[in-house]
Amino acid sequence: HAMRFTQRNVDPSSSKPLVPLAQVAKELQPGGYLDQLSVTALELLPVNEFPKSISWGYNSSVYTAIESSYGGSKEFAALVAQAHKGGKAILLDVVYNHLSDSPLQAVAPDVFADGETNWGDMVNYDHPVAREYFRQAVLYLWYTYSLDGYRFDATEAIVNGHINNGYIIRNGRTGSGGGWE
Repeated sequence: HAMRFTQRNVDPSSSKPLVPLAQVAKELQPGGYLDQLSVTALELLPVNEFPKSISWGYNSSVYTAIESSYGGSKEFAALVAQAHKGGKAILLDVVYNHLSDSPLQAVAPDVFADGETNWGDMVNYDHPVAREYFRQAVLYLWYTYSLDGYRFDATEAIVNGHINNGYIIRNGRTGSGGGWE
């Protein structure tokens, strides 16, 4: 988790702690903690923009933006570049199974939302526009930041839809139950 990883690195020009993504990048530099680990890949918890200032990232709301409180797109690109320079891959955890205070819910709720979960509206993978939007979000992040892999949160809900042996609990509003087959 970028925000919780460390606060020990400071910006020399201000003597304030670096933003979270810059903190991680600093530890990837030669001699840094992550540089010294004998690992070949790092998996980051979700870094997509979310609605509040403190979160684990599992309530993503803007799927092509990097969380501003973490340092935004510039710092994320620098982190990935530093990891690659040190021979380490970056895997990104993404949350494409539900919507949480997303502009997509306001702009086209009938296209993007289909039923509720305990975490927010279920993504409407029955709709071809919703499927294409999330496919493009994956590709955008992949090519923009030269990522090396993904971990998709709650893939069972994405593939099988709303009712998944109790994993997704419908809450009040039910949808079609369709997934991305």
